[in-house]
Amino acid sequence: MAAGIKENEVNQESSKIKNAASLLLKGGTLTNEPCPKCGGVLIRFKDRTSCINCGQEINDSVRAVQTNQQDSKKNGKEQMASDTPKELQRLVAVAEDKVARLAEQISAEDDIAIQKQKAELIEIYLRILERARDLSKGFRS
Repeated sequence: MAAGIKENEVNQESSKIKNAASLLLKGGTLTNEPCPKCGGVLIRFKDRTSCINCGQEINDSVRAVQTNQQDSKKNGKEQMASDTPKELQRLVAVAEDKVARLAEQISAEDDIAIQKQKAELIEIYLRILERARDLSKGFRS
């Protein structure tokens, strides 16, 4: 029974990552702000921003208010970031940069096979980002 539950979690996780990659293929962009609910990666597509981790959707006008609130808490966040090892911070920065570059390349690519390869790479980088953010939460606790 536990194996069935674990398999279901893996399938849900895979589905979340595939949905995120699909949004990026359609022209969505990664934001540099974490999800206000879980700290996950946010993707903006049209007038909606959604978290690939918890699925929370944020209307852009609501997001602007939340961004202002986050700015007021910036000093506290800077302290939390300083608790996270530099190597982990660099990993997150590299993975975010790679996802952004791949998303740009996909939008200009006509060859579907190459698009698929790059989308698969995006999925890998998104998994890395999720795991890195989960690890960084452990350093903050």
